[in-house]
Amino acid sequence: VVIGVTGASLVFREEVEHLLEKPPIDPALANGPTADLVRVAERMREAYPDRVLTSIANPAPPHHPTIRGYLRRDEQYVAVDAHPVTGELLGIAEENGFLHWLQELHFDLLTGRTGRVVNGVGGLCLFLMSVTGLVIWWPGIRNWRRSLKVDFSRQWKRWNWDLHSATGLWTFVWLGIWGVSGAYFAWPGEFRSMVNWFSPVSAAQAKPPDIQQKGKRPPPDLHVILRDAQQRSAGASLLSISFPANERSHLR
Repeated sequence: VVIGVTGASLVFREEVEHLLEKPPIDPALANGPTADLVRVAERMREAYPDRVLTSIANPAPPHHPTIRGYLRRDEQYVAVDAHPVTGELLGIAEENGFLHWLQELHFDLLTGRTGRVVNGVGGLCLFLMSVTGLVIWWPGIRNWRRSLKVDFSRQWKRWNWDLHSATGLWTFVWLGIWGVSGAYFAWPGEFRSMVNWFSPVSAAQAKPPDIQQKGKRPPPDLHVILRDAQQRSAGASLLSISFPANERSHLR
């Protein structure tokens, strides 16, 4: 119940933020050409030299009318807003305490890594219960269609059994997905290794940067990269820029 209610609530996170938070600027003042994202990123780095800029995103009105950058120090992130037209920094965005608490409850049960592991174990148990329920449900090759529905004309014990069996079958796929994905969030590295073992996805991954070339070439001009990306994606608009997390990561 806790995971279900909090997960359903987080689906509407942007709407809740819109209700609980006051935007740093009047959305009506955001009309006009959007400021250069690269120059705004440079301003954020200069203003917060003790933090690492991980990503910066263009406005997404009506809920987020500003340019927003995310800066990290250790494992703590802050969101910094900038005016969408002038690029002027507006300061660190206030973190919504209720939404942060709701997210911590959903993912970590308010107990950090321990809660994440408990969540993962619960997900595996849900998946195991779904699979074993399917085995128990199987009524044989001749009667399986009859077990897809509920006969309410029978005694309550029988239709209760039918209701349990039929509902379990019709929701089997969803329960399995929720169980496996919940466990994935607890052990993402192990899950990726397991998937790559029987279904490699390396063909879809870009080649890691050559660390040996570090410092031997001038840094690339981000404006040139963005112009090239725009030409390759005619008609598309720039959503955000994610900067490399380490020497083996890519600019996205």
